[in-house]
Amino acid sequence: TIGDENNTPASRPTVSPTDQPVEGSEYWFIKRFNVVSKTRRNEKVKSYAKFKLKTTKNNVVENAIIELNYASEAEENDCYFDCSRLTLDHDGTQIGQLGNCGPDCTSGIIADINGVKHPEFYLWDQLYWENHVSYSYDKGPLNVQGANKNMFNRCYNKCFNNQDQTSSQTSRSCTTNAKGKCFISIPAFHPDDVPSVKLNLKNIDGVDSGLIYDGMLNQLDSDDCPLFTVDCPDVIIDLQFS
Repeated sequence: TIGDENNTPASRPTVSPTDQPVEGSEYWFIKRFNVVSKTRRNEKVKSYAKFKLKTTKNNVVENAIIELNYASEAEENDCYFDCSRLTLDHDGTQIGQLGNCGPDCTSGIIADINGVKHPEFYLWDQLYWENHVSYSYDKGPLNVQGANKNMFNRCYNKCFNNQDQTSSQTSRSCTTNAKGKCFISIPAFHPDDVPSVKLNLKNIDGVDSGLIYDGMLNQLDSDDCPLFTVDCPDVIIDLQFS
């Protein structure tokens, strides 16, 4: 299942679509775009972004290079606590919780994202403390989900190192064949860890065609907006419903 969001503005692809198409001239565009997602035996979802390019005179566009950015919205790297309620102590070796008031005390403690209040709570590099009892990150009341269970690193990166680890972006490309088609393989993600992947067009280059790209002719989304244009820059792959 794919849908469109405009939560994060995206820059235009590094091409120069015509603002005022000249009547009778030939332009090229994304005639067809779709995403196919398949669930593997390990429950990870593998997706393929498929393109077909055409011209306004119904000719194919061969040897065009399409480059997509994809950003995984990764819940597995998120910190479970409000950064404003955490302190970095002891030369950066301990993350403390504001309001710690002793054993069994949760008065004034703010709950984590799962709604749990943790009495006398501290994060260390290899373990955490709650109520004067130490636990490894794969055990205990914190109940850390995802492949990356080190909550110290997750909270340190987000709250004290100015690194929001909940989104990671990279890019992949493909070159259209003699039918004007190509596909881009998106890495497989487990939907429990990565519920969605956001795609946007980084670059599209069909210089070999000798024609001008006009993105306003691209396939329309469900709101009749041309895909991968300024008004509709992103396509969201919902891995939880694929």
